[in-house]
Amino acid sequence: ESATGRAAVSSANPVATAAGLEILSKGGNVVDAAVAVSFALGVVEPDASGIGGYGQMLIRLDSMPRPIVIEFMTRLPEDVLSNEHSIRAGGGYPDDGPVLPNVPGTIAGMHTAWMKYGSHKVKWADLVAPAIRAAKNGYVVSDGLATTLATEREHFLKYEGSRKLFFPNGKPLQAGDTLRNPDLAWALQQIAD
Repeated sequence: ESATGRAAVSSANPVATAAGLEILSKGGNVVDAAVAVSFALGVVEPDASGIGGYGQMLIRLDSMPRPIVIEFMTRLPEDVLSNEHSIRAGGGYPDDGPVLPNVPGTIAGMHTAWMKYGSHKVKWADLVAPAIRAAKNGYVVSDGLATTLATEREHFLKYEGSRKLFFPNGKPLQAGDTLRNPDLAWALQQIAD
């Protein structure tokens, strides 16, 4: 399809790309679109992205003399560090589970980017809305997510929540299946509000 505008959106999933395009069509700028893409990727790539994560955003708008980076890295709770010797008693940190908590930075990073560099033509709730819709109404499971579920099966099967969400009837979701995540939709609605 030929280009018709002055901005483009690219992501690892068409649902997330559509979220960014939706925000641009509402008058948002590229930062607004990037925030929407990030939240949507957190829904459709639960094995790679999400509100419980961290990262950086590189921003360069025409009005800026040089680019800036917003880092929204994760932090470990103080209690984890003070009890590290008991956590590592088995010779190292466990591969997964509740003993490995972190204070995520994604939400704060996205909000900071929107507040400082967003267009202010699009409301915060509008940026989160495409992700809420995807979580509530469902999205098509990608080949990548299906592969992750199959190859990392034992990690997902350890926990009731991930078993219920990703292994209905005891079998991993397959590419092409529809995944609805009402609990994530609820959490995203709290963020939007």
